[in-house]
Amino acid sequence: MARAPRVAEHPELGLPERRKLWQTEGLFSDHYLKTKSARNTWWPNDSEAEPIWHFCKELYEKRYVACARNNEQFTRQELLDKIFERLGFAWTDNLSLPETQQHLELDYILFASAAEKEAVIDRSPTERYRSAIVIVEAKKVNHPLSQISRTQLRYPHQQIRDYLNEAQTLGWGILTSGNEWRLYARDAKPSHFFGLDFSAAIESLENFKYFIALFSPTSFVRDAQGRCRLDAMRESALATQVKLEEDLRLRVFTILEILANGFFSRPENQISESDLPLLYDRCLIFSTGFCLSYTRKVATCCRCNRSHADITKTCRSRA
Repeated sequence: MARAPRVAEHPELGLPERRKLWQTEGLFSDHYLKTKSARNTWWPNDSEAEPIWHFCKELYEKRYVACARNNEQFTRQELLDKIFERLGFAWTDNLSLPETQQHLELDYILFASAAEKEAVIDRSPTERYRSAIVIVEAKKVNHPLSQISRTQLRYPHQQIRDYLNEAQTLGWGILTSGNEWRLYARDAKPSHFFGLDFSAAIESLENFKYFIALFSPTSFVRDAQGRCRLDAMRESALATQVKLEEDLRLRVFTILEILANGFFSRPENQISESDLPLLYDRCLIFSTGFCLSYTRKVATCCRCNRSHADITKTCRSRA
């Protein structure tokens, strides 16, 4: 019997494990997260990530069953509060959203640090809210985030979207059940979100770095222009996606032109002017298929962390 290939010998076989870690629904992109995010200067290093990883892994494994058996408040007290604190957040909970006609009570408004919270703790709800960096809607462990809540008769993501729509200063929200963590952006489409599987994240330090990079206070702190790191990541991911799509489009029509001219220029093919529409269609099908194959080869090389020169050489040799 042939020996099954090992991941160490074929790095691309590790893709399913990486893909189950997150779900990109219009927010960020797989390509950006796999090939670009870890190259940034803010990417967590081992020394800063490992203590948080050990803490969260031990806590989750210790409290998971109890949280699953109890209610939302139990999940918040025994799991979420402790994770937020270990990440460096401070918070106020169950604060009604100010400056709105609706009665919207937030589970958490998170501050970048205890000092930031302390500076506004004696001020009005409006001032406290404006000093926060992100809002959170919490559910109990294993609560389905994509199904209608039996008690509130609406989807959990509708709650966080309502909060963000009413928000005047905060652009990002977190929806979490403890075992699933989602990010929502106020100016994104309602159906767009990024989801991370916490149980998969704690499986390894490298996986957990994605959680720290995306859900830590520094991800939400706004600069003088009101933009945070997640805004920059989203813009970069979109620019990368547009560039890839444009590159693929140019390849398709370059190959189409070469093929069509090649067939048309050979007299033995007996191609007349009336045959050109059919020739175009046939060449378009071939060139599109070829470029899709090229894209898959590039993706395989990217998962192996190979250089641009290696990718080009590999794709040409296999074309």
